[in-house]
Amino acid sequence: MGSGRGIKLGRKTISIIKQNLTFSLGFNFFMFIFASLAIINMIGGALFHQVSSLTVILNSMRLLVISLEK
Repeated sequence: MGSGRGIKLGRKTISIIKQNLTFSLGFNFFMFIFASLAIINMIGGALFHQVSSLTVILNSMRLLVISLEK
């Protein structure tokens, strides 16, 4: 891996980390509010948390595509 490619991958990694943090904190904040107001129950909260985790994982998998490009 050349240094230019490594720098590009590093910048993209930081960008995706920021996206994941913003999404997960925002999503979990709203789910906390909904749970506090009894809009969703415990099972719904657990399911939404799993959806949030899967979204973050799938978003992070974009780095695999970037690292495989030549």
